Amino acid sequence: MFDESVYYVKVTEGSGIRDLSADASEIVKVYPVPAKDHIIFEINSEGVFNIEVINITGRTLYKNKFELKNAPVEININDMSDGLYFYRIYNDNTQFVGKITIKK
Repeated sequence: MFDESVYYVKVTEGSGIRDLSADASEIVKVYPVPAKDHIIFEINSEGVFNIEVINITGRTLYKNKFELKNAPVEININDMSDGLYFYRIYNDNTQFVGKITIKK
């Protein structure tokens, strides 16, 4: 069962898109939905990842690099307006993309 308050995304790879249902360990959770003042990213993976938040015009509003050790990452979004945004979580081997709504 999927939790309606969490976005589940597909993992994109150089060779195309792989269905997450085949490997649940690659699910990325992003919450709360809608976000108000922060976004929490949970990635069931370890390593160094870049996290970006991008507005609908393609402008990167947030970018940072994190050393993930199966712990959530919380980012502050107080300076972002209401609306639809996209996130991108990536390193040299993997990329996760999705959308998040901000409503204050």
